[in-house]
Amino acid sequence: MDSYCPECGKKLEEGSDFCSDCGTKVNSESVNDFEKNNESTYEQTKIIVKDEKSPGLAAVLSFLIIGLGQIYNGEIAKGLILLVVSYICIALFFLIIPPVIAVILWVYAIYDAYNTAKDINAGIY
Repeated sequence: MDSYCPECGKKLEEGSDFCSDCGTKVNSESVNDFEKNNESTYEQTKIIVKDEKSPGLAAVLSFLIIGLGQIYNGEIAKGLILLVVSYICIALFFLIIPPVIAVILWVYAIYDAYNTAKDINAGIY
């Protein structure tokens, strides 16, 4: 293995106690320290993976099943609440709640899923 002067970095002749270029006294420890400090290092490149969401897919999922678009966007609690409320509305549909309220809830879920996915992609959410 080649040794180098810890002061000037010149390659040392094998077995020499002094650098022929700058005259610095060298020993095995100072040479090893220089080599350790000047080893080639590679800078690590940080790769940031952005978890983008598809607004269209979020809207389609909420169209198919109310709340599924919210779950896709990572809003688990909101999605489950919408899902449960929609099933309660469906169950009560024939008794009390007019169909307009169920449709309004459904349209809201689609709209919310779409906009939340856009906000996630824009870094707002």
